[in-house]
Amino acid sequence: MIILGIRLKNIRSYTDKSVIFPPKGVTVIYGDVGTGKSTILTSIAYALFGQPRRAPSNPLERYAYPKAEDLLRVGAREGSVQLLIRQGKRLILIERRLRRNASGSVRDPGGSITVYEQPEKGEEKLKLVESRTYTSTELKRKVMELIGMPETITKEKPLVFTNAIYVPQFSVHDIINLSRDDRTFLINTALNIDKYTYSRKNIEELASGKRSVIGHEIEKLRTEKRSLEERVKAINIEELKKEMEKLRNENKVLTAQKKSLEEKTIKLKQEIEDLEKRIEEIHSKKEEVKNQLAIIKNIKQELEDYRQRLNDLLREINITNIEELPEKIKKFENEKIQIETSLKNLDSMRKNLEKEIKDLEKKIDNITIQLDKFWREHHSLLGKKTSEERTLEKIEKEINEINDLINRGICPVCRQRITHDHGYTLIREKENEKNKIIEKINELNKKIKELENKIKSLEEEKNSLKNTLINKRNELSKIVEDIQDLNKKRLKFEELLIKSKNISELIAKIKEYSEKITNENEYLERKKNLEEQLDKLKKHKKLKEKDLDSLKEKISGIDKQIASNNARIEMNEERIKEYEEISKKLSDVKERLTVLENMANFLYGYGGKGPLYQLISLVEDRVRSIAYGKFRSLFIEYFLRLMEGHEIISVDLDPEFKPVVRVRTDRGSGEITQPSGGQLTSVSLAYRLALNAVARGMTPQLRKSTLILDEPTYGFSPERVEKLRELLMEISSGGQRQIIVVTHDRTLLSIGDCKIRLSIDPRLNETSITYEECIISNEYKEYIENLLYKRTKHLITDNRKGSIETKRESFKPVFKTKRTRRGTSILDYFK
Repeated sequence: MIILGIRLKNIRSYTDKSVIFPPKGVTVIYGDVGTGKSTILTSIAYALFGQPRRAPSNPLERYAYPKAEDLLRVGAREGSVQLLIRQGKRLILIERRLRRNASGSVRDPGGSITVYEQPEKGEEKLKLVESRTYTSTELKRKVMELIGMPETITKEKPLVFTNAIYVPQFSVHDIINLSRDDRTFLINTALNIDKYTYSRKNIEELASGKRSVIGHEIEKLRTEKRSLEERVKAINIEELKKEMEKLRNENKVLTAQKKSLEEKTIKLKQEIEDLEKRIEEIHSKKEEVKNQLAIIKNIKQELEDYRQRLNDLLREINITNIEELPEKIKKFENEKIQIETSLKNLDSMRKNLEKEIKDLEKKIDNITIQLDKFWREHHSLLGKKTSEERTLEKIEKEINEINDLINRGICPVCRQRITHDHGYTLIREKENEKNKIIEKINELNKKIKELENKIKSLEEEKNSLKNTLINKRNELSKIVEDIQDLNKKRLKFEELLIKSKNISELIAKIKEYSEKITNENEYLERKKNLEEQLDKLKKHKKLKEKDLDSLKEKISGIDKQIASNNARIEMNEERIKEYEEISKKLSDVKERLTVLENMANFLYGYGGKGPLYQLISLVEDRVRSIAYGKFRSLFIEYFLRLMEGHEIISVDLDPEFKPVVRVRTDRGSGEITQPSGGQLTSVSLAYRLALNAVARGMTPQLRKSTLILDEPTYGFSPERVEKLRELLMEISSGGQRQIIVVTHDRTLLSIGDCKIRLSIDPRLNETSITYEECIISNEYKEYIENLLYKRTKHLITDNRKGSIETKRESFKPVFKTKRTRRGTSILDYFK
């Protein structure tokens, strides 16, 4: 796992900043107190593992296992950490968020993971492999899966990360104080020894004792073997075969008997079929005779009806003798002709009268129109006359008023005093106006009188025409009544003529039907003969059917016997098949039992003496011994390097990998439990660095992992700091390994291939980042920042949907990786 960059948004003194790390070499982060150095490292731990479910009781432990509330910036509702790492050929962007609840508490709501595949040869863009969100626990599990970190997901603390990879601030000594169980877990997991323990445990669960997986299966197979053996003994295979042979021979005899009976049955069926055809033919003839008799019966009934209708018609036309019919018909026709002639004359008179009536109605309508016109003129003249009379009354009233004023010497217009002559001049003017109106009224009266005379004349003419119209209509009504009476008479004679013709038709029908019923007796005799033949044939058929039923009953009995024998044969075959299946199953069970017993003996054996179990134990002891030797050697070497020139104490490892500190005195050497602060730091650092080196050598997932140190010189004198600087330069393999160091100590700055200086604005509490003497290029920084800020449209190809079209020339980082191959051993199957 190589850390390429981290983005901090609303994390303590970082509002939204990114820190870019070179993929190799030593990166030193330095700055004054409170500038946010340790925040970067605790944020890396938070991004990978989230917050622990329970806050550590020791506040200093929270530098190693931070809570979300330790990181979220004061006053911010939300924050996030984006961590970009390289694992093999993949770039993995981990985003873990922080969110403050309404109550003020801060929680870890999870986040997302985006995985990119590095470009192959000839390719320019990253390939987007996966991008999705996760809950907090899911995110931790997915991170462990992707980076292959040998942690246990259920453990509260990531012991391997915080002891073999990351040295948190104030926690350098924690590794010395680990409990026995935690140290054992850490050593076994970090040094890849736990796989042997798990293998032995798996073998024990698989093959040790009756309660193990294989032991339980062996017991089941032994029980099944005993049951199958008892079932095999219970089946007498020879007796079953003898009985089957006997039953098959019996079936052959029965089949021959059945064949003979079936031949007789076929013959009888044919005879019965012939009889049925003969019966059907006679029955068909009988039905024909019955149909003829039914027709004759219907004809007789219709003949009776015709005779009755004939008598009724004769009575209606008053004839007692058929011979009178022609004379009656002639008489009816003459009467009809006379009536039609009269109707023709009356119809002509009716048409003339209707024409006269129509002309009279037209004249009356014209007079009515003229009257309406004159009356409208009359009303108009009366209106004008009334208007003039009102005007006349008004003028007369004005003349009287003027006379009154003149008599008093007052002008009726201006109300001034006037002479008598002037007053009479005014009166004469009004008198002239009055005379003109009187003339108009007289003229209107004259016109009104003339109109009234015209109206009177027209009214008299109209009344005369109306009287004439009434008389004409009365004449028309009389003619219409006469026409109706004649039409009734004509209809009566037409009905008599129709009845007369019907009588002729009935006489012809009666004669025809009388001839049709003459052969009734012949059909009755034929019917009787056919019925006698049918009775004889049916009796003969019944006897044949009785014989057929008897044969069928015998065949059915044979079929039942054969079916019973076949069922018995089938049952025996099933028993034989069952015997064979049980025998095969018994053989399989024995074979499986042998395999499992051999497997159990090979895996675990009796009391753990199995070859594989012993082999794994020997391998584990050998691997642990090698790991112990390497660890002890490096631990002592690193400690001596750190304490060079001050060899007062020495260190060693006990068999459980617990560090032992000894001091030399004039009386010899002995173990001490409380060395000085600087000595304790040297012991802890040497132990952690040795653990990191051995873990990288023995655990493939950690082989190329980074080393992170947060204030590792706590308690060191300047001389010890210098020794640590020299040791770290050696461990970095000449700048080929990635090491990240946070320090206040200027001495350690010199080892930095990249120096990152942090400063803070005290007013805003915001950290600023400066890169000094850094081996990374601006293009590399821009590339990593684009990934951290997800400005990736021009950098990636989406493997799921095809390439994103936007093209842009950009920096393409080169990450050199070396492929390693190892053989597959049997132990791999027990991981």
